[in-house]
Amino acid sequence: MKSNLEKTYNFVYVTTNLVNGKQYVGDHSTDNLKRDNYLGSGNLIIAAKKKYGRKNFKREILEFFDTKQDAFNIQEKYIKFYNSHVSKGGYNISWKGAIKFMAVCLKKEKKKLGNQS
Repeated sequence: MKSNLEKTYNFVYVTTNLVNGKQYVGDHSTDNLKRDNYLGSGNLIIAAKKKYGRKNFKREILEFFDTKQDAFNIQEKYIKFYNSHVSKGGYNISWKGAIKFMAVCLKKEKKKLGNQS
């Protein structure tokens, strides 16, 4: 059985605001590409979706990976390539990508270490 972090499709994507051209790079995992309309969950992209409306955003999948961890690890490359960091006029607040995913991984590691005693 798959865990919450294991999905069929793991990828890095760029979401573009069709009104102002600002972009957001993220990683995402899903079991259904046809029904998945995920655009990002960073605070700035969420606020922008509320302001401009979902219809004014387009997501492009950049690269597929075998695991969510692999997708997460490559985000920095694409954040730099697309200049999507907030300091460059984009929506990403971190150069490394999803802070929530890092927190989940840290929690799992701590739990493993705690069970080793």
